[in-house]
Amino acid sequence: MTIARENTKILPVDIWIIDVVPGGDCPAEGAAEVLSRQELAQAARFRFPEDARRFLFRRRALRKILSRYFQLPPRELVFSTNKNGKPRVSINQSGEGGWEFNFSHSRDVAILALVRGEEVGIDVEYALKPMPDLYDVLQVVCRPAEVRTFQTLPKAWHQQAFFKLWTIKEAYLKALGTGLSREPDTVHLKIVRGNDDVIMTFDASEERGWQFITFEARPGYLATLAMQTEKKIEISRFRFSNCQETGSIGR
Repeated sequence: MTIARENTKILPVDIWIIDVVPGGDCPAEGAAEVLSRQELAQAARFRFPEDARRFLFRRRALRKILSRYFQLPPRELVFSTNKNGKPRVSINQSGEGGWEFNFSHSRDVAILALVRGEEVGIDVEYALKPMPDLYDVLQVVCRPAEVRTFQTLPKAWHQQAFFKLWTIKEAYLKALGTGLSREPDTVHLKIVRGNDDVIMTFDASEERGWQFITFEARPGYLATLAMQTEKKIEISRFRFSNCQETGSIGR
């Protein structure tokens, strides 16, 4: 976990990578003892049992990790949301700034980012799934200038570049607290071809101060962290696997 640092120019961020095991059971903890009635009811509404099991596992992992930071038993965490659905833990926090978090999931991976006193957004996507409609989707989530620049990239880069673009836009909107209630094509990115990768930054001067850190959460899974800060972001990564915290996996 993040500890206090004296360097005020550094912003520590903890990122938890969760290996989702549908139906995985935490020792001595049943879902009813950890989750709220609302979460159990939501799980019951899934059409497919596999999706319900994934949901239950993710929610239990989320509560178990957050309980360490908020120093409450997992079952006692109470969540509230803003008008667009961004969650936070309802608790009075004192000290250097309360914990803020953001959560995302895709297939067998979920990811959780935590930071003190700053808004944060994170998104993860499985980047190896077939995308026969990639160019159609691109037209929907991008403005024409972005599409034109994107199409100048080597075709072999398109799949990975698309998911980088998408995770940046979604992480940014989640950090703002709007989520996809704001259309992704209203977020304008400058796309530049590098030597062996594509560089994406904001294309508007009023969006200065935003940092995007894109990384591979697990083989095949691309994630982006978004924060508006002038500080240097220092990430500590942790893994939650086999329904337990397995410790730090480095920076």
